[in-house]
Amino acid sequence: MSDEGRVPPPSTRPTLGLVTDFLGDSCRGPAWLGFVQAVRRMNAHCLTFVGYRPNENIPSGQYVYDMAHSGLANGLAVNLRTCEACRYDEERRFLARFTQIPTLGFGRKVPEFPCLAFDHRKTVAEAVTHLVKVHGRRRIAFFAADPAWDHADGRLELFRGAMRALDLVVDESLIAVCTQERASASEAMRRLWACTENRPDAVIACSDRSAYRIVEDLQALGVQIPEELSVVGCDDLPTSRFFEPPLTTVTLDEQALGAEAAQMLMDWLAGSAPPQETFQPTRLSIRDSCGCHSPFGHHLGSVAQAANGPALASLDDFRERLEGRLGIALRGVSRAGAVPAREVEALLNAFCASLQRREPDTFLRELLRLMRGVQDPLRSPWIWMRILLDMKEETQALPARLDDAGLAPVLLMQGLRMAHGFAWRRDRLIETRRAQNWAARTLQGLPLLRAQNLRGICQAAASVARDLDIGRYAVCVEFAQGAAARELRVCLAGCAGSSVEVEPEGRALPPGTILPDFLFREGERIDVLIHPLQVEGLNGYILLEQSTEDWVAYHEYAEYLGAALRGVRALWTVEEQASHLATANARLQTEIRDRRQAEERLAGSVAGLRGILVASNELMQVKQDDAFYRRAVELAREQLGLERCGLWVQMEESDKIRGTFGTNRQGRTVDESYVVRPKGPAWRELERTVAMGEPHWVKLAGHPHVQIEQARVVEIGHGWVVATPVFGGRKLLGVFFNDTALSGAPLDETRQELVFVYCAMLGSLMLSRGAGEPSLLRVPRGKDCS
Repeated sequence: MSDEGRVPPPSTRPTLGLVTDFLGDSCRGPAWLGFVQAVRRMNAHCLTFVGYRPNENIPSGQYVYDMAHSGLANGLAVNLRTCEACRYDEERRFLARFTQIPTLGFGRKVPEFPCLAFDHRKTVAEAVTHLVKVHGRRRIAFFAADPAWDHADGRLELFRGAMRALDLVVDESLIAVCTQERASASEAMRRLWACTENRPDAVIACSDRSAYRIVEDLQALGVQIPEELSVVGCDDLPTSRFFEPPLTTVTLDEQALGAEAAQMLMDWLAGSAPPQETFQPTRLSIRDSCGCHSPFGHHLGSVAQAANGPALASLDDFRERLEGRLGIALRGVSRAGAVPAREVEALLNAFCASLQRREPDTFLRELLRLMRGVQDPLRSPWIWMRILLDMKEETQALPARLDDAGLAPVLLMQGLRMAHGFAWRRDRLIETRRAQNWAARTLQGLPLLRAQNLRGICQAAASVARDLDIGRYAVCVEFAQGAAARELRVCLAGCAGSSVEVEPEGRALPPGTILPDFLFREGERIDVLIHPLQVEGLNGYILLEQSTEDWVAYHEYAEYLGAALRGVRALWTVEEQASHLATANARLQTEIRDRRQAEERLAGSVAGLRGILVASNELMQVKQDDAFYRRAVELAREQLGLERCGLWVQMEESDKIRGTFGTNRQGRTVDESYVVRPKGPAWRELERTVAMGEPHWVKLAGHPHVQIEQARVVEIGHGWVVATPVFGGRKLLGVFFNDTALSGAPLDETRQELVFVYCAMLGSLMLSRGAGEPSLLRVPRGKDCS
């Protein structure tokens, strides 16, 4: 094969091929990256053949697989995840087509086929032993994978063996087979949990996605994870460490597996004996979902240890203790959660300054500044919650003489509510921006979709390739030559962000060659990806240089090119093109509007948080109870922009609630302290959520809008009313109602979340005023208006 552009023979430089069905997930993508990087280190040629799953029988995908076994590569590595959804006979037929050359499978083991798989023997035993000996679990459920897949790695039998090794009985009723991963896991877990007499106390899932679904479904039922059920997954997806709770799982190093497959294949080509079954070790990553505490989940220390430590003589001693505690707590946190020492030090200095000056502004403003100043997109906003929880625990050992005003717990409670609200909103904003960025990235393909002929596609393809960091590319189509002969021609090509001119009828490739000689020089190392051409009625492929490690980019580019070529082949009319452009423009305008709205919501949230700080500062200075309740209602309207609101508190030793102050139909504050009403369903629901430690506000749709006139409840309309809990600890102290009876405006959820933070602050101040006892909330007795 001396022609320019052909793959050199193994005597000069071997060619290693990788066969896979997909690159765009966290399993196949890293495996591809490990394989390609290993081949580069060995200075060999690398060809990646991307097709489809064998049982889908898509002609373009089969065309690429036919290329893979046609002798273009000296050896092949087949990612056996390609056969995940195949029957055993389909899998055998698929693998048999590659046996003419040295072929190695990796990802799982297949009988009578050289393969590299993950070794689950150690980690399954470790997981079972850990659950039994560390957490005292005995009734362990096991969710096995699809029978064909589980037959390959044998995890179910390994689980049974691990249970028997610990002298535990394997309850077959706790074993489920998840043929559809998430859906099957959800159905099986709900069935097991519904049987109250035979519930498991731990579950080992076949994948992280199954574990996610199990945790989400049970948490929706009010089950505490991991207190009531320990959960262990398998795969260690990138999201598992940031799941809530962080997921204990079996880590599979897909990138190392791909690299090892390349090395084994190279050794085989170099003259070593054909490899037998080889196993790549796995490891158990311990996190929170099993019941342990990891750097990715908050670890509550011992209050007794803090109380029994050295006596604190000054606030400087207290700050040093906090620095030591936080240094220990944050030492193991990953880059996604680490906080620079200077930021921790600034927060502690502000906290001690607030205690010394007996005012909360210094601490709360510094906390808000630090949270807003985070520039690293990988840092978790929830890290501030962990820091404040550690600080809250240490303050229990703070002598009264260093905090005679009792300000420390109030400060930290306000800080926790602020941090929680900020982190929740930032997560939502990040999700919105990710969606916008993804949409913006897909809009990179618009130049290709706008092209109305092959010349327009050539120009657009160069632009999109440059945006996706793809170096060289070509589209090769097979044309008939006579009765049986067929010829490959390059229809369009490009290099370094510029298109390369080819003849209108295409430039023919020499027989047995897949690389255009005008793109690849003779003797250079070849590193390309071959993707099927998805145009009906045409056989061919898209050739992409593997110039970026972003594996998703190759699929995106192939989809763009395929869509453009399909459009030209179908002779789209000008009207159809205009319709596509109008749709794209409408989507772009929607994205711009959504981004602007997100920025406005963020600005509103920041202004609301500042207003809450102002309100808390003023309310802390109020001495009389009547004035406190009146200003609480007025400040909610002034700082949060509420139309109508009112505060009701629980009566001492009674099943009724009493008003304080509210808003009439003229928007004025009125005294409602003489009104007594029975507790309704909204109060009961809020009381339940507060007792569970999961407080939230409740929207009452179609509810009467009322006002109090001369000790009578007068109905002034209907609409939504929101009841927000005012609580301290796990006790419901009162309920804050608000509506828009004056204007009829719809509910603003962003503003309502600020009301929730405001009510949390009110609850803390009410407890502080009443020395922690709701019975000391002094409200004059009034008339029963029930």
